[in-house]
Amino acid sequence: MDILRRVLEEYPARRESVRILRHEVRRGLASTRNTNLNAATGDFILIVDSDDYLEPDAVENLVNRQLETGADLIAGQYLVHFPETELLLKEKDYADRKERVFHMMQRGWSHFVAGRFIRRSLFTENGLHWVEGLDWAEDRYMMTLVAYHAKTPVTVDRVIYHYERRNANSMTGNVDRERYLRGNEQQLGNCLHLEQFFRDKEPEYQVESRRCVMEQLERNLQFELVYATKEGFENTVREMDERSPEDWAFIGWTKTGLKGLFLHSYACMRGRWLVRKTVRFVKKKIHRNPDSGKTDNSK
Repeated sequence: MDILRRVLEEYPARRESVRILRHEVRRGLASTRNTNLNAATGDFILIVDSDDYLEPDAVENLVNRQLETGADLIAGQYLVHFPETELLLKEKDYADRKERVFHMMQRGWSHFVAGRFIRRSLFTENGLHWVEGLDWAEDRYMMTLVAYHAKTPVTVDRVIYHYERRNANSMTGNVDRERYLRGNEQQLGNCLHLEQFFRDKEPEYQVESRRCVMEQLERNLQFELVYATKEGFENTVREMDERSPEDWAFIGWTKTGLKGLFLHSYACMRGRWLVRKTVRFVKKKIHRNPDSGKTDNSK
């Protein structure tokens, strides 16, 4: 808050055009975005995360493109700043709405909501809100819904948004064991909400949302093996047991038979993971030292 007030003091002409909204208690990212969405009055919204920034002419370029096309979703290029390098991300050209929605649902890079110029009525007319409490990967949920409802998405062929990955203290930069596990739980929560959203939509979207749930459950299982959390592993398996055999087929597992028995054993799965880790380590060592196993017959 002090930074915001100091910036306004430096630009006094902008004070009347700026509103600062503040929660009395910390409620998380999803709730904050909902508060701002509900307070917005313009035809379009543009989100910028707190440690990122826009090109000076970003809004001008987005608005001009919208006026040219009448689009309700406009995206430009992202420049991602890492500690040692930069990466330019260009918006993908989608063949149709289904490809666009599937890309967002599967967490293709363009599932980010920040830096996109989005017609506000896409939210208000379709009742779209972030799920309060799900503050990790919340973009995956929201941009999938926006992509489903958007009729005229277009792009701007220039850098609009600068995505900072150099801040080690940010939500995405500072990731330890507990935050990883909590993040995976929230990823699953967003997938489950996507599944609920598509429950009464076209069959192909229903199938893809179920696939996302199962793939996230499998990903959670892998992390719990990495971090040796037996309780978390068993909880995830119980969640998987509530799914249908058809859902299990998405990740190549079965509830019954030898594969099912193997999956339900933490000791077996942990041993399997350790073996695979060892094999990868050995292959990596051999790749680095291809001549290490050869016998010198030159003498």
